[in-house]
Amino acid sequence: MAQTLSRRRFVESAAAIGIGLPAILPSGILAGQSPSERLSFACIGMGGQMRGYLIPELAKLDQQIVAICDVDKRQRDSALQIKGLTEAKAYHDYRELLDKETGVDAVIIGTPDHWHVPICKAALQAGKHVYCEKPLAHSVAECRALEKLATSHPKLATQTGNQGCSTEGFRRSFEVIQSGLLGQITEVHVWHPAHGWPNGVDRPATSDPIPEGLDWNFWLGSAPARPYNNEIYHPGKWRGWYDFGGGSLADFCCHGFQLAYR
Repeated sequence: MAQTLSRRRFVESAAAIGIGLPAILPSGILAGQSPSERLSFACIGMGGQMRGYLIPELAKLDQQIVAICDVDKRQRDSALQIKGLTEAKAYHDYRELLDKETGVDAVIIGTPDHWHVPICKAALQAGKHVYCEKPLAHSVAECRALEKLATSHPKLATQTGNQGCSTEGFRRSFEVIQSGLLGQITEVHVWHPAHGWPNGVDRPATSDPIPEGLDWNFWLGSAPARPYNNEIYHPGKWRGWYDFGGGSLADFCCHGFQLAYR
């Protein structure tokens, strides 16, 4: 029999299944003053991580996604085909979304890395709880600036994470190590190969027509201007270019490396 989760139950269940969103909740929930039974989410950046992982995990918890945003119409249209999102409002500009969707409780950010900090800042300034995909920022300085802003909004929940550190295997590993069952851990080895997209290659000398529906200049944002090239930057392969991502270290290694620190 289907059940509708309360906001409090959502938080408990999210932690249990490893979605990595347990901190995202309305400011009044701990006092038991929830205005409705479900959280309202806005999702910004409708690439593979958002469509393939974050949205399905929210769906398991029966939460409502009321708005989506992406500068690529193809990705917006693809997201709107997902069950539960057909009635969501689609936006091209995250600023317009934040201006118009005043009833949204929380924002989930799954854009290319170079957009994380600007959108996190805008969401916090709009009074929204924020969950941002890893890596949170491009530099320690950016992280510190974002931390300072988040601290100035104490009623807003903020979190960054990834599915790797939230899976059952990782969580069980933490429990075993922290219990002392393995004794004192003095050394940890973690590695990951570079793969999945171009690494250490030269910038293409050629360019291609910008696909219809893609706002390439908006996609670039604050990154240095460069011509569009099919299958080199967007979708997905931007991680191999520091202007947009951080290579394997920022994309894959953070899944395993954080185990040593936790």
